[in-house]
Amino acid sequence: MKLGLRRPALFARVFLLVNLLLLAAAILAVYEIQIADDNAYLGYRHVGADPQHLLLLVVSVLVVGVLLPVEIRRPSDFLSLFHILFVVLPYAALFPIGGQVAVAQYWLNFATLLAPLLVLRLGAASTVGLRMPSPMSYGSLELAIVALCMLGTAYAFLHAPSSAGIDLGSAYDRRIEGREIFQAGTIAAYLNAAIVNGFAPTAAFLAGWRRRNWLLAVALASGAAFYYVIGLKAPIFYVGLAYLVGYAIRMGAVGRFVAVVLGLLWLALLAAFVEYVASGYSFVADYFLRRVFAVPSYLMAAYFEFMYQDPFSGWRPEVGFRAAEGITYFVGEAYLGVPGANANTNAFLYQLAGGGLPGYLVTTLLVSCVFAYLDAVHRAARNAGFVFLGFLYAILLVEQAATTALASSGIGGLILLVSLTRARGRSRGSPDAERGVAGFDLPGGGNASRPAS
Repeated sequence: MKLGLRRPALFARVFLLVNLLLLAAAILAVYEIQIADDNAYLGYRHVGADPQHLLLLVVSVLVVGVLLPVEIRRPSDFLSLFHILFVVLPYAALFPIGGQVAVAQYWLNFATLLAPLLVLRLGAASTVGLRMPSPMSYGSLELAIVALCMLGTAYAFLHAPSSAGIDLGSAYDRRIEGREIFQAGTIAAYLNAAIVNGFAPTAAFLAGWRRRNWLLAVALASGAAFYYVIGLKAPIFYVGLAYLVGYAIRMGAVGRFVAVVLGLLWLALLAAFVEYVASGYSFVADYFLRRVFAVPSYLMAAYFEFMYQDPFSGWRPEVGFRAAEGITYFVGEAYLGVPGANANTNAFLYQLAGGGLPGYLVTTLLVSCVFAYLDAVHRAARNAGFVFLGFLYAILLVEQAATTALASSGIGGLILLVSLTRARGRSRGSPDAERGVAGFDLPGGGNASRPAS
């Protein structure tokens, strides 16, 4: 191993911390110059940059910077990456978005968001290899996923609402009408969720990893179809990221995914600033950065107000709060003032609100066990499918309940299928065969001496 070619670990960690501090400052700046004013009618408030806020932000970034992986080395690292960048960091930057928060209250909120990662890291540190029987081939897995995507997409088209179309402005109308047609709890609703959140991104991953362009076409067509039918925009984003993960594994570069995500965020922030300077308005800030950073922070602020600050909310730490319409719809109407709004938040906060501390602890343990399993089976088999499932489950947990992601979004079924699939998933004769898997997640950062079988 050529140590001279490896960046010193201390330098990499310091560089990452500086990056996070600047990223937090950029999030705060783009929120203040445009997003706050454009969304004031919804209750968004200017958060300012007073010394106390900046001190809390700096200390918070230093804490999360220790937990954020410098590079991806195992499936569970994706949860640390996404939970910090899209949950903890935005909240630390914008926590007064819904109103002033006392310092002690802020640290309680911050600890609530961070505690699951500490449990996860403890579990990941003790992971051992676990080998599973694998009678299936990746070819069989591809056929099963494509069949499910085609079946579900065809059914959705046949039952498309009257508002179906490609107009961005009517996407919310399509979503509301779609809830009436594909009612929660029905097989069609489960299949829709599994396709857009699980099967279509998996097809895109396989396209990037196994060089199957037709699978990418299937994934993009599925995402576009559900945007047309029920106005969902996130699936296209998931498909793009999933393809990127597959391509990175094929090129042996998935370890650098942290740098790639940070680079993409910086590119978006730079584009927003350039747009704003040129025209006084940024589409990137309004349609992307607001959704990625401001909306989650605003929703988390509403949940914390509901649980910790409103003495008349009815929430109790030992049982949570049981709402007939579901906790997300209750918070959306009672604390955001929007009847029918589905105020989705990250898996851990969702369970704390609905199930109290018992639900929060059970969810933390469930998620930690799932990632411990993914780490263990990947450590033994070097199956790239487990790397991708770590990515997919982690990104869904940012805005979904843990059990919803496992069951409704199809992650549980995909984990079972990949567990039964042989690790040698690359197409025969490819010059890159097995490189992405062999060079990933080895103790001490080394490379595998032989391909997985």
